[in-house]
Parts: sequence; C-alpha cells; structure tokens
Amino acid sequence: MSQRALASFTRWPSAWARGLKLSLALLGAALTSCTPNEEPTSGESTLQASTETRLSESQASHRAGGNKAATNAQLRQFIEVAQTTYRDALAEAEQLKLDVGEFGANPNADTLQRARQQWLRSHDAYALTSVFRKLPLSHPELDRQANEPEVMHSISVRLDRRPIIPGYLDEVDGYPKSGLMYSDTPLDFVHLNQEHQFSDPYYVTLGFHALEFMLWGETEAAAATQLSRYIPPAQGADEELLQVIARRKHYCAFLAQQIARDMRLLYEAWSSDEAWYPAQLLSAKTAHWQSLINRALEREAQRLLEDYHPDFEHSYRRLDSQAAREALYLRLSRLFSKVATSGSERAD
Repeated sequence: MSQRALASFTRWPSAWARGLKLSLALLGAALTSCTPNEEPTSGESTLQASTETRLSESQASHRAGGNKAATNAQLRQFIEVAQTTYRDALAEAEQLKLDVGEFGANPNADTLQRARQQWLRSHDAYALTSVFRKLPLSHPELDRQANEPEVMHSISVRLDRRPIIPGYLDEVDGYPKSGLMYSDTPLDFVHLNQEHQFSDPYYVTLGFHALEFMLWGETEAAAATQLSRYIPPAQGADEELLQVIARRKHYCAFLAQQIARDMRLLYEAWSSDEAWYPAQLLSAKTAHWQSLINRALEREAQRLLEDYHPDFEHSYRRLDSQAAREALYLRLSRLFSKVATSGSERAD
C-alpha cells in the first residue's frame, strides 16, 4: 500500500479505518513473508557455507518447499474466497430476479417490500466482490468497451453506474410524462445497451441503480407512493397510462434478469481453476500474483477513502450510509484476514 494512501487513514477517526489499515497490513505482511527464496545470492551462499550451524541441503530444500507450499496454499485460499463470494452474489441476483418478477406479476406492498429487500441483499453481495474486481487484470470479454461497430460496455459499467438521472427513465417531480417509460424505445438489451450512458455518464439504463430508482423512486418521500406507479387507478386509467404501467413492470423484470445474467458471467470467470481469473493467477510467478493482490487492495482502500462524501450521499438507503460502508469493509477485512491467517498458519 502506498505511503500516501496509508497516511490518509490518519485523518479518519472511526474504528473501521483502523481496522482497514490493520487488515491491509496483515495481508501484505503475510503475502511477502511467504515468498520462497528460490535463488539465494552468492553472498548468502558463502555465509551459509561458513556457518557451523547451517541447515543441511536437505533441510534447506525442505524449508524452501514448505514456504512454497504455504504460498501456494495462500493463493488457493484467495481464489476460494473469491469463488465463494461470487457464488453468493450470483445466488442473491437469481433471487432478485424471482422477487422482482413476482412483484411485476402481483404488485402489492408485500411483493414490493420483498423486491426492495432483495435488491439490498443482492447489491450488498455484489459490493463484496469489489476487491476482486480491482485486480489489475483486463478480461478479454468482460472488460471490453467500444462505440463502433456496436456499443459495448464493460460488465462493471453495465452493473453498477451511479449517480443516475432519474428523469431519463421515468417521470419525476417537475417533469411529468418523461423518460423511457413514456417513450416508444423497445425495452430490450440491444436498445437499452445503446441508451446506457448515451451522451452523458448519468444516463443510466442498465444495472442495479436503474432498478433501485424503479423500486424506490427518486426520493424518500416518493418511495412511500412508488407502488401506485404499478397499479392502475380504479377509475380513469387511459390507454397511455396502462401502457406505461406495463412498460414499468417489463423494465423492472428486464433489469433484474440482466443483473442475474451479468452476475453469472462474473461467477463463471472465477468458478474453477480453468476459469479466466484463477488461470491467470495460478500461472503467474509468486511475486507477480502477490503484486496483483496488493495492488487490488490498495485500489480498494483508495476507493473507500475517496468515494465517501459525508455531506452528500447518492442514495437515502442504508447501503450508502457511513455505517453501511464501515460494515461492508469490515466484512471484506474478515475475508482477507482469513486469507492471511491461512497463509501464516501453513508457513508455521
């Protein structure tokens, strides 16, 4: 971790910053302490030859093999934690798809509440994968971005862009009958992918935060009446309103289904030793994969420091509160403490 990033933690009085700093130091120490001495220098060889208490060649070989085994076991544990985290994220996304589908089929207070709660669980599970997504490895498919000949967004851009302009999706206070819900744009992947961040990064039409707005509305006050957007009035519902309500239901279902599809792609990229990310790490030399993991941790630490603005929260829901961010990183810290502890125990 860079001195600049580490020094910035001293400005944070909360316990989570101290826990973050400690967990990063623990993992960094464990990663470097288990590095095998594959090629001792000539000076080290001379010293060993002249020392009466030196280890025998067989003992030295055994020690090097033990360090190598501990280091390999540590990498294995890191990969297993990543696989488990993505497996959990996929399971939560699949449940989100079901709960949002149930809400669309039968919109009422209970089904809306279940969809909202599952959105929170699903987004929380995805957020826990953040460190793994910070690995400085560019996936040939999932990280591709292009504007021609067709629009392509990286999977992270599809899933988790914010803040958004709510009025680009549906009507908001001051802008009645606006947004995609009142347009004739087909609500399918081809068209919504083209609309996603079209001409403005806040024009978000895919991912968690588009669905978040559709489930809660623009403000906390709007959330209390959001259900009414999915239920036709008993009287006076014209054809346009019925069509808009149908489009809202369809759009919510599409978003949840696309989130689940994208989460499956991420899981499959980690799911076995032959999957893309584990294959890259397992084929790398020890110093290289240690460097990749340390850089990922530093990126995540810096994001946590820079992405939180105490005077401005992107959302009024708990995942964007300071307490939730603290809890989220503590969960990540426990994951990586598990990795570091595993490596240290095997090294002993």
